[in-house]
Amino acid sequence: MRRAAAYRGVVVAAWVLVALALLMALACGVAVHRLARRPRARREPARVPPSPPGRAARGR
Repeated sequence: MRRAAAYRGVVVAAWVLVALALLMALACGVAVHRLARRPRARREPARVPPSPPGRAARGR
C-alpha cells in the first residue's frame, strides 16, 4: 500500500511540473510576441518635423 501511495504522489508531482512548464512556456511566448511587436510601431519617427504656425514646412 505504501508503495502505491508514494507512486501516486510522484505522478501528481510530475503532472504539476508539466503544467508549470507549459504555463512558463506560454508566458515566455506571450512576452516574446509583445516585445517583437512593440518596436515596429515606433521605429520610424516623422521625417520632417512639424513647422511652427505661419511658416512654410521644409521640403515643400
